[in-house]
Amino acid sequence: MLPVFAYVYDNLRNISFVFAGSKIGMLYNYLRVNDPDSPLYGRYMKVIELKPFTREQSLDFLRRGFSKAGVSIGEDMIERAVDELNGIVGWLSLFGLTYINNPRPEALDKTVNIASGIVEEEFCNFVRTMGSRRYVLVINVLKQGATWSEVKRYLELREGRSISDGEVTKLLRRLVDNGFVMKVNNQSM
Repeated sequence: MLPVFAYVYDNLRNISFVFAGSKIGMLYNYLRVNDPDSPLYGRYMKVIELKPFTREQSLDFLRRGFSKAGVSIGEDMIERAVDELNGIVGWLSLFGLTYINNPRPEALDKTVNIASGIVEEEFCNFVRTMGSRRYVLVINVLKQGATWSEVKRYLELREGRSISDGEVTKLLRRLVDNGFVMKVNNQSM
């Protein structure tokens, strides 16, 4: 498809593309915009990255959404949703729509189950595509708040051999690029 996109970009001025997804790294990898051999290399593009909302932004987002929809919801339910959905706009939107369609407390549980299922499936597909179960090990140790050096030590202990610094960095970068891990204060989370 990349040659088709390049042709349309170069020759059909009234057509624009919008590529969207929750995994920005995968989007870059697919479009190959930084690869000189890619048909899209050197083309101008505008990136709009929507980071997770802060707690206040999340509260405001849900309050306004329910108000505009004319749906009454308790403040405690909104706060629970914000606490559980971590400011992720897609999950907040899913919760809002789920609650609007069936205004019951179970809407949050349903949203969390759907979101968890999607993330789990995406991660399993990612691990299969990358061809390395090391990503599972890295995620497990990161859940405990491990630093870069602790990730390296953990992998070396689990595999019983030395692992290069570059390999550890590559594993972490791919997890960040694909949205499974987020850097907070220069540390992967």
